[in-house]
Amino acid sequence: MRLNARDLDLLVTVYKHINAEGARPDLAAALLRLVSRLSRQNEGEYPTCLSLSREQIQRDIPYQVVCETRYGARWDTGTRKRRWDSEFSHAEQQLASRLFRQAQTWALKSGAPASVKMTGAAYDLWQKLGDFCASL
Repeated sequence: MRLNARDLDLLVTVYKHINAEGARPDLAAALLRLVSRLSRQNEGEYPTCLSLSREQIQRDIPYQVVCETRYGARWDTGTRKRRWDSEFSHAEQQLASRLFRQAQTWALKSGAPASVKMTGAAYDLWQKLGDFCASL
């Protein structure tokens, strides 16, 4: 499914409105994932930058799970290494190294920032990393 820039802007506006009300955080998170996927499909045509507040970061970005798993005992196992190579492309592995450092900073040093901007692809990689780490 391909959307033009105006349709994607409308989805982002709806997301911001639902998220600002705070009544349906589950719907806002689902809409954020949809916007992220659609922006990745339209990549090159319309780069979307997502802006997340501290509450959204804490709710939607699995940085604590990623940090605990990456710097824990389960990370250095052969099973994890084989799965890592089969589930993540080389480009994703390189981008993940930056996210690991960011997860450690947020979880152990400074806490989540007041706001952060990221691309839809970065948001998707956070979700993929969180799922991967939680499954170990």
